[in-house]
Amino acid sequence: MSAGAVLAIAGLVCASRSNAFGSLLASVILLGVGLGGSTWLASSLVIANWFGEKRGTALGVATAGMEFAGW
Repeated sequence: MSAGAVLAIAGLVCASRSNAFGSLLASVILLGVGLGGSTWLASSLVIANWFGEKRGTALGVATAGMEFAGW
């Protein structure tokens, strides 16, 4: 998840400094890979492996936190 966050930050920085379509496209792809590696998929895998009995409750709390933070 940390590597995904670093990739997302790098994608945002590169996108802000791009001056051609190719570099903007590459930075948006980098941003997409970073966000994919640091958000819902990665956190649900960690929660599913970490919690045994109350897995559904833990996933519900994490999902609610993500929804409230995005609101």
